[in-house]
Order: sequence, then C-alpha cells, then structure tokens
Amino acid sequence: MPETDESGQPILKKSGKNKGEPKTRKVYVNGDSVARINALFETAIQISDYRDKLLTILPEGYTVKNMAVQVISRDGGLMVSAMRGIEEKAPLVPVNGISGHWIRKYLGRKRNLLLSALDKDYAPKCRRRETWEGRKCAGYCEVSEICATLN
Repeated sequence: MPETDESGQPILKKSGKNKGEPKTRKVYVNGDSVARINALFETAIQISDYRDKLLTILPEGYTVKNMAVQVISRDGGLMVSAMRGIEEKAPLVPVNGISGHWIRKYLGRKRNLLLSALDKDYAPKCRRRETWEGRKCAGYCEVSEICATLN
C-alpha cells in the first residue's frame, strides 16, 4: 500500500539520484503582485508605447482608460494548467500603463545601446530578466549564436 500524506493523498517518490525522496511541486499563487508585475513588465512597456503612439494619431480629447492583453495558454484545458491555477484558455489580463516619460527614457536607452553596438560590431547583452534567466536564448532566440560569437 502506498504512503499517504495527512490528507490521504499518495506520496510520490523521486527516481534517479534522489530516489526515494518525496516529490515536491511548485505551488502557483494567483494574485502574487510582485510576480505579476515582473511577468508583465516588458508587456507593459510595449503596450504603453503603443498607447502613446495611438494617442498621437487620434483626434484631441481621446484617452486610453484601460489596457489589457489576451494571453493564450498553450496548455489550456490540461490538468497541469488546472494545478497551476490557469482556468481559462485565453483570458484578458489587465496591464498597468507606464508614463510616456519613462517609456521614452527606457526605449531611448535601448536604442542608443543598439546603435552603439552596431557601430562597434558587437551584440548588446540582454539583461537576465529579458532572457527569462537564459531560457529565451536557449530555446527561442533565433540569433543567440550570433550574440555568442560577437561578444
């Protein structure tokens, strides 16, 4: 008979080098504001920039009251999603705007770094946050090999 925890659920055991130890799993808590802000930072920059550009072409008097992005879950509807608190396949996620002043400052700095890199024939290093702690380079960036050869 398998071991069970205090709620009667079976305790799964690890295999490999940690064989026999109880398995653990990440617990995702909806509403963790720090994690949410970090996850949406780049999105907030992009959406705020779009907002500012839109406001320059709209007639005077128009405003943007709310912003949101629709996030499509690749695992939507699967058990793993439900375990992580993802209940909708494509929810609208509200995005807090960033002031135009800070957007221009941030994007201006990024632009200057890129132009400097092009002049000096090197690839500007991405910040760890921008690379998803290296996962973006390893699995998604189509030019990561070029960055490695130029630096």
